[in-house]
Formats: sequence, C-alpha cells, structure tokens
Amino acid sequence: MMKHSAERSTAKVNIQARPLPRIFVFCSSGDCSDSSDWHSFQALSEDGEFLAAHICSSHDYALHDMGVRETGLKRELYVERYSNGFDVVLVTGPPKQHAELMAAYANHVAHGKDGSPWQQERARSKTGDAG
Repeated sequence: MMKHSAERSTAKVNIQARPLPRIFVFCSSGDCSDSSDWHSFQALSEDGEFLAAHICSSHDYALHDMGVRETGLKRELYVERYSNGFDVVLVTGPPKQHAELMAAYANHVAHGKDGSPWQQERARSKTGDAG
C-alpha cells in the first residue's frame, strides 16, 4: 500500500487515527500480464466512486499513469477527491476475488449505479441512449 499526502514536503498527522481512504487500482481487461498487448485499468474509491481509467500498451506505464507510483499521472485526480491524503491499493489477481474492491463496488451499486462510468457510456452508445 502506498500513502500519499497532498503536501509532499510536510507529512500530515492523522489526528483522529483513522486510516486514510483507499483507492483501488485494478486491471479491468481479461489478461493484464506483462505479456498482454493492451492493459485497461480503473481506479475506484472505497466509497464507490470511479475516479480514473486508463488504457495503455505497457503494463509498467499503466501502473505509473494510474498513480500507483507516487509520481503517477492520475495522482492529481486523487488529491482533488482526498486532499487530506489517501492510500493507493494495487489489486493484483482477479478483481472479483478481492474482497475490499468488491465492497467498494458494492458501495458504487448502492448509490444507484451499475458498472463503471466508462462501461455505462459504452452501453449507452450501443443503444443510442443519450443518458
């Protein structure tokens, strides 16, 4: 698990001793091994909000771009949502077998949504529904 603070030079003290909110980054394509041609990743907050998505031809670059690393490109989006800090959790293995990710997805569905925003957009475009 990687911790991130909105201010990199000054560590923030978690006075309430509550864990930082978690953002789960996971591969949403069938095969996300290093040998796969394309990698599709999504980021889901533990409270059920999809924060980012990325498709890349390189597994290693995809991890960077999704903010798994401290210098990752999507980190700015995560800071907008969690300005007091957050943990990025890289989900390895099948997403449906990761209990905490599935709990985050259950929160997403509990808010009246089904699928990620990108899946919803794709479904609307196939049916011609403007949303």
